[in-house]
Amino acid sequence: MLGREKAESAFNQGISLLKSGCVKDAVVCFEQALKQDPKFTKALQQRSFVLCMMGEPVRALEDCNLAISIDPDDAWSYLHRAIVQSKLQNHRSTIEDCSTALRLDSTLLVAYTERGSAYCELRQFDNAIADFSKAIKLNPLDSVNYICRAVAYDEIGKYRQVISDFSKAIELNPNDPIGYFSRGLAYHKIDNFVKALSDYDKHRVAALLRRS
Repeated sequence: MLGREKAESAFNQGISLLKSGCVKDAVVCFEQALKQDPKFTKALQQRSFVLCMMGEPVRALEDCNLAISIDPDDAWSYLHRAIVQSKLQNHRSTIEDCSTALRLDSTLLVAYTERGSAYCELRQFDNAIADFSKAIKLNPLDSVNYICRAVAYDEIGKYRQVISDFSKAIELNPNDPIGYFSRGLAYHKIDNFVKALSDYDKHRVAALLRRS
């Protein structure tokens, strides 16, 4: 078996282990893949992701930098580095890397979410809302970006938009208690106490069902 074939085999095994929650074993497989092919950018990307999960963002950043040096036109390497930069609280660097990733691939949904979250950290809520809206347009069935956009709307006092987005998130994920509680808070802020109390009750029920 050629080096690249061995690298692919180890990489695929690492992905399977990662999906099953065997994080440390996945790292070992990605390292085996990189021994066979040191320029295997996908293995560098995935190892960086796992290292970040394991609380080693500095090592993860090194992998991202190496992957970018090997292939500066791979949007995923910039996205992975953006995620690491976010972990390191380098929010401007997160925005810069997400922007580069999106210039290379404008359909990279996660890059909009990551950049939107970084804009929120910098309190640039209009920019954040624009990014979450683009992510929603790419995938209107993912509740995460509705929740993120609702939080950004809340920060600028647009409570009716907050209610609308949390309502959509609840529609997509009716078993999540956070949606009901957050929408209840928004109703409270516009003095709609009846609906607020109703949502607080729904939150308690959903929370109890989740524990059972």
